[in-house]
Amino acid sequence: MIESGIYVRWRSSIVVVALLMACGSPHNGPESAAKAAAAVRGFPTVPGANWDGDITTQEGDGQRTWIVSWTAPLAEAEVRRFFGRTLGQFGWQWGQGDSVHELKLRREDLELRGYLRFGQPEIGKAGTGVTLGIRDPRPRTNRCLTALSWLPSYPGAEVRSCDLVHIPGARSLSILAATRDDAVLADHTLGLALLSAGWTNEPPILGVLVFRHPSAANETARVIWGPDPAGYLPTAFMLSIDLPETALTELPQ
Repeated sequence: MIESGIYVRWRSSIVVVALLMACGSPHNGPESAAKAAAAVRGFPTVPGANWDGDITTQEGDGQRTWIVSWTAPLAEAEVRRFFGRTLGQFGWQWGQGDSVHELKLRREDLELRGYLRFGQPEIGKAGTGVTLGIRDPRPRTNRCLTALSWLPSYPGAEVRSCDLVHIPGARSLSILAATRDDAVLADHTLGLALLSAGWTNEPPILGVLVFRHPSAANETARVIWGPDPAGYLPTAFMLSIDLPETALTELPQ
């Protein structure tokens, strides 16, 4: 299920360069993936709506989810009428969702499924909060580790998921990965990889390791340790990297 809510998730994020071990048999090429992303990015928006943020999530087997949030300057009934008039023009079919505040969406040509939800606006704003959630279930090769070629590698790590988060004024790329190493060895290995790639070790913040890259963009990386969410390997780690807004506009296809 796509995560609900009228705002975009801003969860602890990580970028770990690992040896990709994708699950499933990818049969969805870059062209189809690009068309799916373009359909989401080109989704109709209410005139005058303010974009609040979005997150693109890709699972280890390549399935992809988008959640996008806006605040529309209209009452909910007017927002629903706008989408009722325009969705078909953009190739979307729709029907009533699980509540009176939701529409179900589908694109047969691209195998996309999702929803539109209406609710309270962001704090301090007037109008209607609009959340678009779309899932592309087709497996594809997870290429998140090629998004930033200058990161070091952690041999043998298995990717669980990756996120590209964008809110006004901030962007981050993340990957959740697991390793067969115990936490002590994994911490040492990843720390050495970052230091050897030119990152500097900053004082930890609330137990989170912090690294900074001496580039013009001055990227910051934060490392968080924990159990493997899949339960297969001893250790998982998240390393979040804050990026300039123009650094990465879409996950690699």
